[in-house]
Amino acid sequence: MTYPLFIVTGISGSGKSATSLELQKIMVDFNVFDKDLIVNNDDYQTACDNWLKVAYYSAYSGRNSVLFGNVPDPYNIEICDHFPLFNPVHYLHLYCNG
Repeated sequence: MTYPLFIVTGISGSGKSATSLELQKIMVDFNVFDKDLIVNNDDYQTACDNWLKVAYYSAYSGRNSVLFGNVPDPYNIEICDHFPLFNPVHYLHLYCNG
């Protein structure tokens, strides 16, 4: 069984944290997670693995997730252990030109 996953990316200062706070208010049937708040690890790949693990157990419990975080390349997410458990995966990249 697979679960849908929504990933919102963007560089620092693009509005990810502000958007995640607003999205939490209107998407009450979803868990909205800011990666910076749920993982604190200097090893980026371990942080991504933990990020998807949280999303998987959330979905397994009946609540799908929207994940916000700085993801340099979708490859970093797609090689995570729990990635095959999600389908479809939707990406949105926030862009701010300053």
